[in-house]
Amino acid sequence: GKGKEVKMRNGSVVMKTLLLEFFLVWYILSVFANGLYAQKSEHYSSPLYSPRKYDPSKSESNGLPVPLKKVGIEQKLNGQLPLEARFKDSSGNMVKLGDYFEKGKPVILALVYYECPMLCNEVLNGMTGSLKALSFNVGKEFDVIALSFDPRENDNPNLAKNKKEGYLERYNRPESRDGWHFLTGEQSEIDKLTEAVGFNYTFDEKSNQFAHAGGIMIATPKG
Repeated sequence: GKGKEVKMRNGSVVMKTLLLEFFLVWYILSVFANGLYAQKSEHYSSPLYSPRKYDPSKSESNGLPVPLKKVGIEQKLNGQLPLEARFKDSSGNMVKLGDYFEKGKPVILALVYYECPMLCNEVLNGMTGSLKALSFNVGKEFDVIALSFDPRENDNPNLAKNKKEGYLERYNRPESRDGWHFLTGEQSEIDKLTEAVGFNYTFDEKSNQFAHAGGIMIATPKG
């Protein structure tokens, strides 16, 4: 009957979410491995993250840069995403975050910025490479949302559009196009989401870059 059908559907959603959580663990391990053994030289263009050499003539600490001490991800398990938050998609259209939670699918969320010189590319590359190894398909069993936390990128929709095209090509499953969402937004809307998921970051005036952590999150179909 209908009750049995609803239970089966809910069970399928739970299974998809659990499998994506296993994927998250796999992803983290793969990104750490790539970060340790496959760093590209151009990533060291970031003064925040590049190797630092000890210089006894400097009184300033050569430990963790001050901006990086303010960043991190505070886990907020079972927290609710701000589904009413409004962003701009890669076609320049205004959308609500909740629009992507109406399909009854889990969602992978990546908080990045598109002109990041280092870490964000590692996050997106690692995520996409790991997703290619899954039999699950983006757009069918789950969706992917990448949101830029740099409000300046909201004025240039081509950044999100070009990122989407690049990762569609990397993923190489054309039928998944409608499941990839690259968004930008205004600061107030970005704050709603970053605060809800515990994503702490800061802008470093000295390097003209954002100091931030790297990682992805998995949301249930209800956000």
